Amino acid sequence: MADALDSVERIATFIKETSSGLSSAVTCNMNQIVETAKQEVVNYTGQAIDSNSIDEKYVPAIINLAKSNVVSINDFNTSGDIRLAELTIGESDKKTISDQLRQIAQLSLSNLGRKISFARSIG
Repeated sequence: MADALDSVERIATFIKETSSGLSSAVTCNMNQIVETAKQEVVNYTGQAIDSNSIDEKYVPAIINLAKSNVVSINDFNTSGDIRLAELTIGESDKKTISDQLRQIAQLSLSNLGRKISFARSIG
């Protein structure tokens, strides 16, 4: 699966094809939603990630961040249930599920680690 999901466009297509009940505002902007999620991973890890060549270790975090954003954005644009892959989200559960997806993504990010540099100050 991860081999096929190696670009922002492919991840966006995957989320759209495995989802239902999403507003047109979400589906039309899915590439940008995934790009934003990818940028969150870049900001966290300090690593450069090419939108057209995403290493498979970053894919789970990007997908979960994007799904969290999809649920949050969709909550403002439409009512009713939505489905993300095998997960059906009821109207009253959208905020909770969005938060849980973000927590899962944060766990994925913490497993990736961060690029940290230290500077010595002489003074």
